[in-house]
Amino acid sequence: AGVCPGDAAGHATISNIEVTEGAEVAPEPSGPSQGAITTATPAPPSGWVSNLGAPWLCHHYVGNQQETQWCQASPFEDGWEFKYTGGVESLCGPCWCCKRQAMLAEAPTMPEWALAPVPTTTKAPEPAVAMQGPLLIGGMPKTYLAGTGGGVEGARLTVKHNAGWTVFAEREDSWEPANIQEFLLLGKTIVYTVDLSKVDCACNLAVYLISMPAVDM
Repeated sequence: AGVCPGDAAGHATISNIEVTEGAEVAPEPSGPSQGAITTATPAPPSGWVSNLGAPWLCHHYVGNQQETQWCQASPFEDGWEFKYTGGVESLCGPCWCCKRQAMLAEAPTMPEWALAPVPTTTKAPEPAVAMQGPLLIGGMPKTYLAGTGGGVEGARLTVKHNAGWTVFAEREDSWEPANIQEFLLLGKTIVYTVDLSKVDCACNLAVYLISMPAVDM
């Protein structure tokens, strides 16, 4: 109990970091899957639109079109527009399914305001940072750390009270989001050793894998 000052917190170390091939995969459950979600790829647009000057004609069903209510579900097909009337106020005489020739839709044109040049903006300089490293990670190229509260020695990272580190792929004097190290872990495993023997109090040691850089950065 009581307050733990930073100078009494001690430090932790992370070492022997390695990215290895292969990953532990949970076995698939036996029997029918529960809550499975399937998605259907939507059909592309037909590219046809109504031709208001074309006359309506009677469409004679082919195959099982009548049984499957095809006319109601197919407004455009093969250059024709179809309309189901049910025989009431039919557009094509005593016929339940009418059709008329359609026409191809024209590609939309861009308005003039959309074609105007976009004003350029001057990017503010990135803040200066202190890089340490390289930190040796097995299975990966050289990486460098930006942050405070500890230090890097070979494959060993010392983490002190209120420390925070970000892993970069290149050593720069400024914070360049595009240089943040990418960990491609699909089908792989990342392992490391943590030593807490020098920690006295107030220890919350965590390793985060997050999506970076941020949106619009």
